Amino acid sequence: MISRMQAAGTGMQTGPTMTPVPPQTRGLTVLGWVVVCFSVIPLAMGATGDGVWIGWSGAVMLAAGIAMVVIGGRPRNVEPR
Repeated sequence: MISRMQAAGTGMQTGPTMTPVPPQTRGLTVLGWVVVCFSVIPLAMGATGDGVWIGWSGAVMLAAGIAMVVIGGRPRNVEPR
């Protein structure tokens, strides 16, 4: 089996060089949405009577997740290089 590989720096590359662009969304926003999604579980458990403290912990998770989404909600100002 013959496999062809392009060596770096040989000048054989055609087309523009692609440079990675940082993501538009902050990590705090993503973490906030994950916390909001996972807060549904203790909220549902507290609502069905599994424990009042579980419901309150879900409410705290929901508030913290919403705060993270609001704080990190602005898109990054990415400038081209």
